[in-house]
Amino acid sequence: MLNRLFAVASSALLLSACASTGGARGAFDQVPLFGADGKAHFAFYYACSGTNDLENDLCDTAGRDFSSWADEHRVPAKRVTKDDFDEKSGVAAAKLVSRDKDLPYRVYVRFIPIAEASVQWSLSNDVKGGYSPPKAGYAADAFVYGVAESKVVAQTHLSNKTTAKDKADPTPYIHDGAAAVLAALSPSSTPQH
Repeated sequence: MLNRLFAVASSALLLSACASTGGARGAFDQVPLFGADGKAHFAFYYACSGTNDLENDLCDTAGRDFSSWADEHRVPAKRVTKDDFDEKSGVAAAKLVSRDKDLPYRVYVRFIPIAEASVQWSLSNDVKGGYSPPKAGYAADAFVYGVAESKVVAQTHLSNKTTAKDKADPTPYIHDGAAAVLAALSPSSTPQH
C-alpha cells in the first residue's frame, strides 16, 4: 500500500541539507559577465521543467526570481524550452532576445525544481514496511556561451535536495535554488573588467 503525502500547506522546514554548488563562483570567475560600470555583458536564458505537476508549477516561482533579478541588473532575459539550447551552438537563433545581438555572452540555465512526496508502504503482516520522507530542492546547470568563441566557455552544476517535513511548502527551496544560480552570475561574484 503506497500513501503519497505532500500537501503544500506549511512553511516549516527541516534543515538537514546535502548541497553541491559545483564550484559555481569559480566556474565563472574568468568570464567578465559584468563590466566595471556594472553593465551586463550577457543575455540570460532559462528553461525550467519538473517531473510532475507540482514541480512544473514551481517553475513559476523560479521564473519570477530570475525575471526580477534580470530587471534589477538590467539583463535581457527570456524563458525558453530546454530544447532551445545546444551546448555546441548555444541558444537557438529564433529564440534570441533583440538586445542580445551586441553582447559577448549568453547565459543559459536549465533549472529543475524538486518536490518529492513522502512514501509510506507496508508489504505484509510478516514484513515491515517503510517510510521515505518528502524531499524538496533543485538542480541547475548553468552555461556561459561565448558569442565570439561560438562555444560554451564556462559551466557549472548546482543542486540541493533536502529532507522536508511532511506537508511543508517546497517554495522556499525553489527560491533558494534560484538565489544560488543568480549568486554565481551576480556582479559581486565575477571580476570587474
